[in-house]
Amino acid sequence: MADKLILQGIQCRCHVGVPDWERKKLQTISIDLELHLDLGPAAEADDARLGVDYWEVEKQVREWVQKKEFKLIEAMAESIAQMLLGRFKLVQAVQVRVHKRPKVMPKTEEVIAEVFRRRT
Repeated sequence: MADKLILQGIQCRCHVGVPDWERKKLQTISIDLELHLDLGPAAEADDARLGVDYWEVEKQVREWVQKKEFKLIEAMAESIAQMLLGRFKLVQAVQVRVHKRPKVMPKTEEVIAEVFRRRT
């Protein structure tokens, strides 16, 4: 499927990191989403009700990440992908990128974990 909605740079404050001391502090991470779905019905009718409400997607991702704690951004990306596929039935596949500026690696600008999952 070639159609997709892209939400780029969703900023969230969350608890993430391998060492306990790192997870204790809220950190800002950035999330990019690619939602693969048929955009035709909503686009042709110019009717948001026929598509995916991307305001709701952003809200769900923020709430999901902020209520959980992760050691790995890989686990966070996987968790977000599974949540989106479970809650948004029109989405056939999702790509999730989680960006983190690692305090434990001061000479690295950011670390990115990316997953791509399809509905089964």
